[in-house]
Amino acid sequence: MENIEPDLAVCLLHNPARPEGLFPFLDALLAQADTVALEIIVVAGQPEHPALARLERAFPEITILESSGGDQPAKARNHACRLATARHLSFWDETIRPQPGCLAALVRFLDENPEAGLASPRIVDPEGMVQPSVRSAPSL
Repeated sequence: MENIEPDLAVCLLHNPARPEGLFPFLDALLAQADTVALEIIVVAGQPEHPALARLERAFPEITILESSGGDQPAKARNHACRLATARHLSFWDETIRPQPGCLAALVRFLDENPEAGLASPRIVDPEGMVQPSVRSAPSL
């Protein structure tokens, strides 16, 4: 079998207070993957949680890492970064629901703009309101 280099690593910090939050996110993510080869990495603070065992059975292609960062999200994200092998890296929250075409558009943008070090989506709430997450990047 040929190894395919993933286009996009999707790194997710799992919130153990919401163990079932992963399933709707992953269902939505995989439904929007289209032609994008995904590498999915879940960083979990409680890797022995029963929901994660169910997750491994339902999505065997996912990598689950034990968080080495305790309550420090940056350390947990760095842990995922070191493991990722995809051409592009992304960080997600399990409450986000990818929209049709967004993953292909993200990878296409990153491929066409190799000088871009960071890309951020427009975040829209369930009522269709754009969330105030877009800001201009700080200068060096």
